Amino acid sequence: MNNRVFTVFVLMTMSLFVSADDHGSDMSVTTYYNFSTSNQSEVVAAITKFANSDCRKEMPARIRVMQNHFNGYEEATHTVLIGYESTTDMQKSLQLMSSCDAMQELMSGMAALTKPVSQSMAIPLLTGGDVSKDTVYMVWQLSIDDEATYLEAYGKLMKAQIEAGIVNGGWGLMRMGGGADSDITHIAYSGAQDLTALLQSRNPSPAFAAFQKTMAEVRTVTRLAVNFVMADL
Repeated sequence: MNNRVFTVFVLMTMSLFVSADDHGSDMSVTTYYNFSTSNQSEVVAAITKFANSDCRKEMPARIRVMQNHFNGYEEATHTVLIGYESTTDMQKSLQLMSSCDAMQELMSGMAALTKPVSQSMAIPLLTGGDVSKDTVYMVWQLSIDDEATYLEAYGKLMKAQIEAGIVNGGWGLMRMGGGADSDITHIAYSGAQDLTALLQSRNPSPAFAAFQKTMAEVRTVTRLAVNFVMADL
């Protein structure tokens, strides 16, 4: 199983799904289920059916489905992200999913329609913006040697990028937990309302150029991807 496909979401990313009036993250844990499929419409229909079930309505969690575009040679075509406000909510949701008929039906359908690629978990370190308004994300898969140093520099970078009007959507840095490997220890993401807004700045800002130079000894970028939001359920 390939544990290198951690696309958000982005992010998503994401310490997922901040409400419109919240300028940070309210999710303490996000889980990522990456898979490949050639039957997108049937997969979305199966997930939507589950989303309308009583089982889903009882889950204290938020679900986002991402389509993985521009992700190099990675196998996964889609990612389902499930965000939890606390580990208690995560435990309750997992118990519900393991016992309800709607989830068993979904798992059976997904087994016939998809090929699993990886499962992983991440914890937010620093986040901001409103991911509920984003439709697309830039995602950096990272291997970081000195988290404290990187986190401090990343916070200063994002402050400068926001003040310059370069970052307008949800953004964050996540530490990988279960499912991490030596090539990917963290994920950084930056969202936007559409692809035009995401790609508005073709050249690195002075702040970003300085950040890259300073952090060259601290982190390695394993992969850069662009992924799109399909649905929030």
